[in-house]
Amino acid sequence: MKILPTTFVGRIISIIVIPLLLITILMGHFFYDNHWEKVGKQLSRTLSNQIKLIVEETQNTPTKNYQKLFQKYQKNFGFGTSFHESLPIKLTKQRDYKTHHFRHFIREEVRYKVFTYLNKKEMTIYAVLPHGIIKIKTHLNIIYQSTIHAFLGWIIGSFFLIILLITPFVYSQIRSIKRLTRAAQRFGRGEDTIFRPNGAKEIRQAGQAFLLMRHRIKQFIDSRTQMLAAVSHDLRTPLTRMKITLEMMNKSQKIQNLKEDILEMEKMISGYLAFAKEETKEAFEKMTIEAIFKDIKRDFRHSKKRLKMDKIPPVIIRARYMDLKRAITNLIQNALNYGKKTVHIQFKKRREFVEIIIDDDGVGIPAEKREQMLKPFQKMDESRSSKKDGVGLGLTIATKIIDSHGGTFKLDESPLGGLRIIIELPY
Repeated sequence: MKILPTTFVGRIISIIVIPLLLITILMGHFFYDNHWEKVGKQLSRTLSNQIKLIVEETQNTPTKNYQKLFQKYQKNFGFGTSFHESLPIKLTKQRDYKTHHFRHFIREEVRYKVFTYLNKKEMTIYAVLPHGIIKIKTHLNIIYQSTIHAFLGWIIGSFFLIILLITPFVYSQIRSIKRLTRAAQRFGRGEDTIFRPNGAKEIRQAGQAFLLMRHRIKQFIDSRTQMLAAVSHDLRTPLTRMKITLEMMNKSQKIQNLKEDILEMEKMISGYLAFAKEETKEAFEKMTIEAIFKDIKRDFRHSKKRLKMDKIPPVIIRARYMDLKRAITNLIQNALNYGKKTVHIQFKKRREFVEIIIDDDGVGIPAEKREQMLKPFQKMDESRSSKKDGVGLGLTIATKIIDSHGGTFKLDESPLGGLRIIIELPY
């Protein structure tokens, strides 16, 4: 079970917010338990003693002197006190958390029934005596301190204010990491972008390490390409001499077989060099899938076999137009070459990518050999490859181009009986 958020921003904010939240809860509990609760109990006990005094003095005072007695309570306690032989309203118990301490103490101090009613900021107390009812009106804040609301509001407000202040700061730090991520992703796709490390010291160090890594990878690729070009040139020289020698010899079946072997070797050398140099200076641009496939469909308009293409969704992707078109064109051409009558192209728009499915009705590729066929210079000895020339680089180059666009490339069995190619391109 994952408790922490998956994003780096979420985790940093959680590391700050969770302890802050615990501190806020502890402070609120400490204030409530050690201040507000104790003060509330003390105020309720004092009011209970005052009500007890009023009840006892009222019982020991003649009715004609009540007015003078009640004026004294008004002057000393600020109570509005009156006596009633009966009341038109029915007295019932009213429970409220603001008066629960008072109700507890008044039951201990006064042996008669006492009812408490709240009306906004006023509190009315009815003490039921044997000969009548004493009605006492006072302010609620005499037992209930509203400072708890202000204090809790201050704590909660401070909590959210701190979150509000730290969130932009955290995002400003994460922005540098996101720039580094985008630079690494673009480099992985073959884009040569400008990147300058910034942000915190550790993030700058990571950015500088990325730049150094990128420089070394480029140097390695350049040196490998130069070496392969030199090897290719050196190998072509003896092959050319062999071809000239064979041309000068008398024609025979053995001589013809040797010529074909030399031609195959030249194709392999050229293919290997082309694969090693497989990179382009074309920039990534925004374009629609529809534009690419309309051009592809136009290129195959004279094909003798049926090319069925479903409705193309209006999806905009970032791509190298010529590279992507070449890769998909080669895959469709292979499907037409190895298929019998029909090639079917479907499109499915997913949440984060568009899925392109190419089906043919040929003999297909066995499941156990599909992964192997994506490796360089892999050729099938039967079925699909026995009919056509090639050095086994078509699927490998297509995979490399799709991968440079941040996509995926898979082989599967087609419902038409041949091979199914599934391409997923992000948008």
